[in-house]
Amino acid sequence: MVESGGIGIGTLIMVAITVIVGAVLLVASASNTEQTVHVYTASNVTYTAPLDGETIDLDGQELIGTPIVYNATGPIDASVIINAANYTIDEGISASTGLKTVQYTSNEDEYESRSINISYQFGGDGYADDAGARAVIPLILIFMALAIAVVALDPVLRSSIISSMIGR
Repeated sequence: MVESGGIGIGTLIMVAITVIVGAVLLVASASNTEQTVHVYTASNVTYTAPLDGETIDLDGQELIGTPIVYNATGPIDASVIINAANYTIDEGISASTGLKTVQYTSNEDEYESRSINISYQFGGDGYADDAGARAVIPLILIFMALAIAVVALDPVLRSSIISSMIGR
């Protein structure tokens, strides 16, 4: 028999299940948040330049900023930067995966089959393109954690024991 104003076993079980499920969903959501809002940097990543007009896939989904391509056979300084007319780096659909990716397309045959170093910033797979979405995603996690705390504390605050202690 449940005392009047006490926390019943049904309420306790409901709160426990809700908090456990909420915590699991919170952890799963938080672990994926990093890749949706974080900008990564690829510094001097070596690739083999494709044939003229061919495309290779680079890391990342969203190109951010201006990439720089170096001839990998020489020292990395301003004298070996490859002219931007020799290539195009842009977002496109990968022929191998069918997903949006950053791609390097060769416009000249001068560097074909040679090693090149590419430096660029990119958003990883799942990156949120919209700045508003990147701002809201962390807020969703905060409100989710607050909702879990409210569910856990509500039955306790409604019980007559706590109500009598705080003067309700």
